Amino acid sequence: RAQPAWRRPVRHHAVCARVRRDARLGTCAYASSSAPAARASGAGGGGYLAVEGDARLSGLVRVGGAKNAVLALLAGTLACSEPVTLTNVPDLRDVRSMIAVLESVGAKVTRPNDSPDDRAGGVDGTLRVDCSRITTSAFTIDTVSKLRASFFAAGPMLARTGRVEMPLPGGCAIGARPVDLHLRGFEALGARVRVTEEGTVIATTAVGDDDDADGACRSTAPLRGRADMSLRFPSVGATHSLMTAAALAEGTTVIRGAAAEPEVADLAAMLNAAGADIRGAGTDTITVRGVGDAKAAARMANDSKKKGVLDVASVASLGGCAHRAIPDRIEAGTFLVAAAVTRSSIELEPVILNHVRSTMDVLEAFGCAFETSAVSEKSRTENENETSREVRLRVIPPASRTDARPVTFATAPFPGVPTDMQPQLCVLASAASGVSFCRETVFESRVAHVEQLRLMGVDAVAEGETVTVRGGATTGESEVSDEQNAYAYETRDVFGSDLRATAALVLAGLCAKGTTRVFGLEHLDRGYERLDEKLRALGADVARREE
Repeated sequence: RAQPAWRRPVRHHAVCARVRRDARLGTCAYASSSAPAARASGAGGGGYLAVEGDARLSGLVRVGGAKNAVLALLAGTLACSEPVTLTNVPDLRDVRSMIAVLESVGAKVTRPNDSPDDRAGGVDGTLRVDCSRITTSAFTIDTVSKLRASFFAAGPMLARTGRVEMPLPGGCAIGARPVDLHLRGFEALGARVRVTEEGTVIATTAVGDDDDADGACRSTAPLRGRADMSLRFPSVGATHSLMTAAALAEGTTVIRGAAAEPEVADLAAMLNAAGADIRGAGTDTITVRGVGDAKAAARMANDSKKKGVLDVASVASLGGCAHRAIPDRIEAGTFLVAAAVTRSSIELEPVILNHVRSTMDVLEAFGCAFETSAVSEKSRTENENETSREVRLRVIPPASRTDARPVTFATAPFPGVPTDMQPQLCVLASAASGVSFCRETVFESRVAHVEQLRLMGVDAVAEGETVTVRGGATTGESEVSDEQNAYAYETRDVFGSDLRATAALVLAGLCAKGTTRVFGLEHLDRGYERLDEKLRALGADVARREE
């Protein structure tokens, strides 16, 4: 039979090119409101961070819950017909956006211990998510366009209700990140998939006509488990979505070439606690025994019809559970780099060593050493779903500037160096004595931070997927003495084009002489909870100011 339009290579690449072009122009209906690259005026609102250079840090910083894990956990709650309690939830813009996505389809999200400012996870990072009543299987462009991770919800919704309508998502402007792996996976599980000219994905398990705009053609059939499904690339988002969908399918699905990231294992742990049977999460082969039952689904649909229930009937579902999100390995890595480039010794907790090992390897090549100890009583928790031990980690920087060695690394899927650490590690490379090479293999356009670092005096050049950094950069005629902490970077107004690029510029500002104004807080607040406050607690002079 004829291939659907989204599977035709020419059409697909043409759409991707148009979306990338429109994202750069800031006119794409499916791109994030924060997608346009840095603008000379620092537009976009949010003010800026005034970062004083020549910083020395000391003390203990508490690492928050993993943003990338929490977004997947929230989307995964759509597979549950009973309430789910999540703890260690950070108060972030992206978390609030995902909550809005869930609420738009009928979920009730409450914060058991609300603070006056209505934090995303309450004062103690706790959320209670009740997806027992789904009022629609169609997501709105208003909520989805703000967050690329919103597409994580497509798989759970399709498997739960037999139908999903999802506009193409937004997110950081970091190259093309198509969702074709998700769609091919849905088809492999028995769904019919099409993409409208307006850019809305419609997938259904119904056998009849699925063109009814209000979704009146409701399916009573669950997805069908597939014995073998292979991903051509270990996409974290596709693994999240397909693993959750397969958990509600009828039969067994084996996902090969799956992403092995800790966030995938964390989602599987939550789903298993809610009644799923998922094995191998955290490796490249995941086996999912689905709970779907076609006869039971038909009975549920008939019961809902007889009772006149207006909510969308469940085709299959899991129960409820309580789950604590893992610590954020990218936030931990960012603070490790902050200590290294300022030649400071700090402690972080809680940290799971296996999750930050690749970042620690780069820092060890740079000249850092590490010590571990037990976490404090405040941080100690009992999490039956997390087998890795949480520790307190102390970083010890090189003794002197000349002891800071150049580094060479390439980003890669876990357990490799995370692409989300590449901009920060470029700042680390600039503090080394020698030439470093940083190769980006995950996203083809993640080099926007290089130009901003060059404005500050960093000798860095991006050629294709490789960034070459000559460390020990100085400005003016005099060299910086080893007693000084600043690297003589120029203090400039710099603009972060995405979440991690903005964090990297803050780190560079800590090493400059004078005050650096870092714009792009609309990006920074998507993934770092009170970064400025945490840096101040370590002794840095960082202030959030309005324009």
